[in-house]
Amino acid sequence: MKRAFALGAVIASVLFASGCSGGGGGNDEISGPILDANVLDAIAIDQFFINGGVEDEYLGQGEFSVYLRDVGTGKDLACSSQADGMAPLASAGVYYGHLSIPLQEVSADHPSSAVRFKLLFVEQDSAGCPEAIGAEDIIVGESAEFSFDSMLNAPIWSTNGKAVALLRQSSVDAGSVTAMAPARTNGLAIDKLYFEYDVPTGVTPRFYLFADRVDDGQTTYQCQIDDASMTAIRSGGILFSALGFPFTCFDLSDPAIANVNVRIGLYVQGNSGPELVGQTEPKTIGALVGERVDFEDGNGYVTFQRVNPKLFGSSVVRLSDLTGITIESLEIAKAASSDSPIELHAVSANSGLSVACAGEAQGLVGVETAGMHEGLAAWMIPVDGQKELFGWDKVELKLIQRTDGRSCPWPLESAPTVLAATSDLAAVDLATGTATFAAQAGSVSFVEAAAEIK
Repeated sequence: MKRAFALGAVIASVLFASGCSGGGGGNDEISGPILDANVLDAIAIDQFFINGGVEDEYLGQGEFSVYLRDVGTGKDLACSSQADGMAPLASAGVYYGHLSIPLQEVSADHPSSAVRFKLLFVEQDSAGCPEAIGAEDIIVGESAEFSFDSMLNAPIWSTNGKAVALLRQSSVDAGSVTAMAPARTNGLAIDKLYFEYDVPTGVTPRFYLFADRVDDGQTTYQCQIDDASMTAIRSGGILFSALGFPFTCFDLSDPAIANVNVRIGLYVQGNSGPELVGQTEPKTIGALVGERVDFEDGNGYVTFQRVNPKLFGSSVVRLSDLTGITIESLEIAKAASSDSPIELHAVSANSGLSVACAGEAQGLVGVETAGMHEGLAAWMIPVDGQKELFGWDKVELKLIQRTDGRSCPWPLESAPTVLAATSDLAAVDLATGTATFAAQAGSVSFVEAAAEIK
């Protein structure tokens, strides 16, 4: 996004609900297993997330596109353009829902039909969709290949875990997005934000979110979400999800604060100052946590993040759980097979993506030989590109040696040598503090990290 006009913008197991299944629904023209290119515009992006590609972009804002590639020829079939709805989706690390962005055929030569596909997630610095991916574009990630049966109504992740899209038939209503994983820190934070607002042509709006403390019907104190976070909010009619935006002026560890009345207001910068877009009626902070609250005029709503401070105390495994432990001991039955360093990875049982890891730089050293290794003080960190989104139903812990020449936290670029692996573990399993590797290959023990280590 280096063009001049640009100035002015996990994991995973996610539960998606939608009104059709792959190959069925309200548009009989879309069918498989062979997909005709002339019906590609009947497929829409319903949900989108990307967490990369903006390192060299102004204000960290990108111009993103999703390309559908034919695996058989290596040629791209379709893409999503800025003009068709991708323009407001400019912030990395935000999960966008309630979308209806149609695919369009690429202008470059491509086959008339295909049976095996990939998605490519691109930050565009060249001409952009519908043109072919250019040399200046950054491919943030690409998915594994899939067939038509897996194309619609299910999340399609890039293999490095940095991006995901959910496609649906354009004729079907948008699907729902599950709630963000509960926070481990007490506080008032926004999970989802939706509102109706027509952005004037050629304008990049600036939005503000305020929380008013209301006593006896009067505002006695006001605080806001920081401006840097709000740059992600650029348009109405989009569900901004898994935000995790905190109101830092409220601390739920104070028992009295739960009974304080708060009104949330969304404003947009106008010519004469901030103008109200929508606001909630006053509610106590205790009644807001984990709940959806509609704007008074019905033109939007805000949902607040749930809170569960207990390590592995949620119904899902959270990234904050995995990165909140200290690894104290490791028993392995099989010695390292090469000089490649050993790493411990937490892998989503659904997607197979590595989401957190510990290696040499994180203190996992001196464990190359078989036997019990005690007195460790290693810690896990997010794999590059991973963000706290919805958590994972279950994860595997894998003790590996890398074959890609990389090290934690770099995403795995090739299949590693697996020294030991657990079965699928839920949060309640990990809460015991010990995980046993299958086939009597050993175990790993961990405790909650001290505050200064987290």
